[in-house]
This record gives sequence, structure tokens and C-alpha cells, in this order.
Amino acid sequence: MANAWKADPTRKRKQWTVMIYFAGDNNLSEEMIYAIKEMYRVGVTEDVDVIVQFDPSAIGSPVRRYVISREQLTKDLEKPTIATASIRRQVEITSVNYSDEKKYPQVAAAIPKAIAASVPNSLGRLRCRTRGGNPIEVSNRIRITDADVDAKAREQRSDASSTLPRYRSRDAIGLDIDGSIIEELAIPLPEEKGQTATPNLSEKPVVKGKDEGIETAGPLPVRKPLPRLDFENSADPKVLEQFIRQSIDYFPSHHYMVVLSGHGSGALGDFLADTNPDTGAQIQSLSIPSLRRVFEEIGENIDILGMDSCLMSMAEIGYELKGHVDYLVGSEGFVLNTGWPYHRILEALNLNPAAPPLNLARETVKKYISYYDDYEAAGASTDQSVCELARLEALIPRIANLAEALIKGLEHDLLRDEIVLAHWEAQSYKAEQYTDLYDFCDRLQRRCIEQFPGGGTLQGAKDDNEILEKLPLAFPKETVKVSEALQAAIKLIETSAEAKKAIRRVVQLSCYTGPAFQYSHGLSVYFPWIKSDDLDAYENLIFAQESNWGKFLNKYVDKTRRPERTQHAGQKRIGHFNPNPNNEIVETLLLVRAGTSGNPKGPSSIGSTKNPPTDWQRGKCG
Repeated sequence: MANAWKADPTRKRKQWTVMIYFAGDNNLSEEMIYAIKEMYRVGVTEDVDVIVQFDPSAIGSPVRRYVISREQLTKDLEKPTIATASIRRQVEITSVNYSDEKKYPQVAAAIPKAIAASVPNSLGRLRCRTRGGNPIEVSNRIRITDADVDAKAREQRSDASSTLPRYRSRDAIGLDIDGSIIEELAIPLPEEKGQTATPNLSEKPVVKGKDEGIETAGPLPVRKPLPRLDFENSADPKVLEQFIRQSIDYFPSHHYMVVLSGHGSGALGDFLADTNPDTGAQIQSLSIPSLRRVFEEIGENIDILGMDSCLMSMAEIGYELKGHVDYLVGSEGFVLNTGWPYHRILEALNLNPAAPPLNLARETVKKYISYYDDYEAAGASTDQSVCELARLEALIPRIANLAEALIKGLEHDLLRDEIVLAHWEAQSYKAEQYTDLYDFCDRLQRRCIEQFPGGGTLQGAKDDNEILEKLPLAFPKETVKVSEALQAAIKLIETSAEAKKAIRRVVQLSCYTGPAFQYSHGLSVYFPWIKSDDLDAYENLIFAQESNWGKFLNKYVDKTRRPERTQHAGQKRIGHFNPNPNNEIVETLLLVRAGTSGNPKGPSSIGSTKNPPTDWQRGKCG
């Protein structure tokens, strides 16, 4: 099949190009297909292009790319299978010929010429279902939202506005088709120089490194061999980079939005994991440092990066991407398998394609939360926020000051308990490995205020500015001098207040639905109870290094670890072990007599204390 991707230097630069990367080689494929069908149904205006890459889960099913644009939809309507199915349905259900310009000039004028030309005159009956303020549908296959932006059509409608719904200022066309979209509307992936159109997937993958991903090397028809991309591996950073780069090159616009959809684990763990369709085993996942390198290589500023994945609204992730992405839209907690309501978001963009990026980002959050409000009846909870990544630069020194104050506070028994309890009370995610940063600061601040005489002066403060203003009154200098613990507590109150203020400037909007994540404020951090291999890997993140948060975490898990149990003198010390991140002290496969309903982590997981001892002693029994 010929390459359908060709750069057009005369192409008009549109308002928005939305790039959606569906990493669906897992249990999310069904929901992603639904999302694609809904986006086609809603359609786009002449100011918006939507580019979708979909890696499905079915064995042998290739990666597909879709272009939802006014130009491409016109071409799609010329396909015999699409046009015939549409016309046949129209003939069966249509009783009124709304394309008659004499009888219905307003409706006829609202039908784009490109669509009218694709439908034979003899079968040109079009159904127009109208409801006040709702889209017009021309057949149940071709969708026109509002009216085609045409001066003549506007003049005709103005004379008979009482007989038709009120039209909005923008128009959108789309396709509402079952049985044809996924197969018929997919276009061939573009060829790279030195590549064949279809990668040879039988070649054995070669692992190039932890963050480089998996690439397939093979003979190429050029003098200097280039790596051939394995498009079936959506976790390969090069595949993601190519998709974004080509979408920008072929569909230039004033603003760009990228949405990464798949499974997520936050700053540490699997992201956009790709699985082997034969075995179900995970082949690879994308790391956050490799994601940063993708956007570095692209070199084009992205206005909005959407994370349709769990646990991705983290300070660590945002800090890796700042300078390349303006706004991050994501969830601190879990995203339901249904994913984002793309049709609702696309409808909002169609109505206002000239909206500034922040407005679209905020509207995305509103549509997401509104959509899932109905799922409360099913016991579902979720959250979403917008973070302005450039403002993270000012947050870093505040977190560094907080980290230093926490390290000093750990030296005092009373304050160590308050830090642990604030951590325990704060909103958490991913089996308590991630914590909402604002909520932790707020709980810590309140606990420190309540612990010392004079703190009552601060309890009625309306905000952090008032707390900082009244601190000297609550704790006079002569009182502070005699107590190192009080000095450390005041520093914790001050740094927590400053961190909260900085977080509020970063988070432009934070919303939730359901009870589980109601104390989410938009930005989480890695905050484990125990030391594990994850904590070592955490040190590789830029945020951990520049904020001193990694330094604090290492001190925290050491200072709060429970000591080994001592029963009798002369007991023999038995080895040393490292618990895994979920506080499970046994990592080898053990068969225990516990059903999975009583042990949700599975029959081989054995829970322990929050921060269990790393040594133990063998004593006598009896």
C-alpha cells in the first residue's frame, strides 16, 4: 500500500493538533477502540486535527494510525465501503429529503459541499435530527455539529432561526459508523528513510539498554544501515518519538497536545507497558528519563501533555518534562480502565478551538470529572489536575528547604513521631508509596502547631500567609532559644507553609470524584515507608537530586525503621534482608493458606509492619 503520509508545504497551520498514543497491547484495547469510534462520531472542525496511533492486543493485529481531519474525512467518505454503507442506511430510514434546497434551504446550506458531492443525487436523502442547541446529524453516518461555516448558509439560517436549533459559532463533521472504522479508516504508517513500510517482526529483538528501549536491527536498503523500528512495541521510545515528530511535521498547528494512554505506575515502575501477545509476558516499559529524552529529541514545545494513565501527576515526572511541556494533565491516583472521555473533550475543543492551552487543559479536567461523577454509583473514585510545569522551578528550593527541615526534625523524638503521623494521615497512592505533597505539608504543619504552647495562636489562621505572619507572636525569641525541638518545629511550620504556597501556584486546577482521593491537591511525590531497590532508582531522577527529597527519604527510612526484636541474651543474628516496596518481607514464591480475597496481593505476598526491621534473631521456642 502506498505511503499516505506526505508533507504539504502549502497546508494551512491549524489551531490544534491533538496526538493520541494508545499503548493498547494489554487489557485496555477494547476501551481504546471505543474511544476511537467516539472521536470519529464527534468529528472535528476545520481548526483541529486529531492523530491517533493504536497498538492493539489481538495476536497478529498490526499497529494502526488514524487521521481525523476535515481533509481526511472527505477522502474517507469517497471509499466505497464507507459511502455504500452510509447511503444504504439513509435510504432505509429517510422519509424526508432535507437536501432539497427549495424546501429546506437552511439545512441544505449546512451540508458541506464535500459530503454532498460524495453522495449520488439519486440517493441524496438526508435525515436531520434536531434538538435545541444539539448537533445536526446528516444520516446516522455523517455528523455535522452546528453548521458549516459558510456565509451564505448563515444568511439563509438567519431568516428561519425559529424552525431550526440555535447554531454555535463552530462546525464539526464526523462519521458515526459501526463495523468499518477500525479496519477501513486506518492509514499505513509512514516510511522512514531507509525503512520498509512493514517492519520484519520475526527478527529477534536486541536490548540496547535500560532506557533506550528495544529496537530491531536488520538489513536496510541504504549505504549506512539505520535501525528499523518495531512498531508493535509501543514502549519503545523511538516509536513514540517518531509518532509525535511525524504528526507535527505533517499536521502543523499553533498548539500541540499529546496524550499518552496506557498503564502507568508513576515516577517509578511500568509506563505504557508492552506485552508479548503469545505469552502475555511484559516485553518492555517506558521509563520517565527515557520519556524526557523523547521530548528533548523532538525539539518542539508541547502545550499540553495528557496522561491517560494511573499515578502520573507527580512532581518528579513534571520536573523531568519541564522546558518541553507547558501543562501536564494527569491523575495522582488511579484512572479507570474506561479512560478519558475523549468525545467530551473533543466536543469542547470543537466549540472553542481558539482557546488558550490552559483553558483547554482545565476544560479537560472538568469534562473528565463530570464524566466520572456518574460512576460514583459503582463505587469508583478518581482525580485529575492541571500543573504548570514552568512553575516547578520555583517549587524546588521550597522542597529543598522542607527536606532539610524534615531531616533535622527526625533528630527529635517528638517531631519524628509527628512527621510519621503526618505521613500516615496524608492522602496516599500506589499502596502508600506516593503521597500528595500538599496534604502531607498541611498535616505536618497542623501537628507541629498543636504540639507546642503558643500554637493556639496559629490555629485560627485563615491561610499560610497569616501563619507566617503570626509565627513570631506565637513563639517569642526568648522561648525559642531554650528549645532545639521548638526551633526545628518552627522551621517545619515555615517550610511547609512555603511549600504549600508554591504548590498552589503550580497546580492550576485539581478535582476529584468519589471518596478515595478526596484529599488530592494535584501533585504527589514518592514517599515510601521502607528502603527498597526503588529508592535506589529514585536517585536517578532530577527532582530527587535537586530538591534534596531523595536525601530526606534515605534518612527517613533509617530513622523510622523498627529495631529487631530481642527476646534472650546470646541470640544468634540471622542475616539481613530488604523488604520490597509493598512491605512484603518474603519475595520468593511461598504457598500459604490464604485466598486472594483475604490477601489482595496474591497468595505469595506476606505483609509486615510499615517499616519492618531488616535483621532478626533466632531464639528458643518454648
